[in-house]
Amino acid sequence: MAPLIKYLKVLGKRIYRPIKPVVNPLLKKLKLIYLLIALLIIGGVGNYQYWTEKKAYEESLRQKAVIEQEISSWEKVIETKPEYRDVLLRLALLNWRIFNNDKAEEYWQEANNLDPNKEEVQKVGEIIFPVLP
Repeated sequence: MAPLIKYLKVLGKRIYRPIKPVVNPLLKKLKLIYLLIALLIIGGVGNYQYWTEKKAYEESLRQKAVIEQEISSWEKVIETKPEYRDVLLRLALLNWRIFNNDKAEEYWQEANNLDPNKEEVQKVGEIIFPVLP
């Protein structure tokens, strides 16, 4: 531990030496309490950002679980009525929302095979497979 502390002191002196003429007058003007307050504010802002991002991530995981549960219930309906176009479109959109694009395309293809000229089928196809410029 002692060699590490010695190394950090030497490193600190090497870093501090070139900026000493600029930093020393500033440190004399600023009081230590102001520096501590500034550090607390900066730390608080960073901490707030961390918690808001964590909360958004947890919410996205919760939404994904709800969507997966809805997908499983709609798949049970499709087992009994495989020609139900609206459920196939719903399954395509739900799978697309959770980035399961292969399943989304599969369900859309089934719905498109059942009713290729229906406007709703084409709209879902445009959502799932956007035309790139």
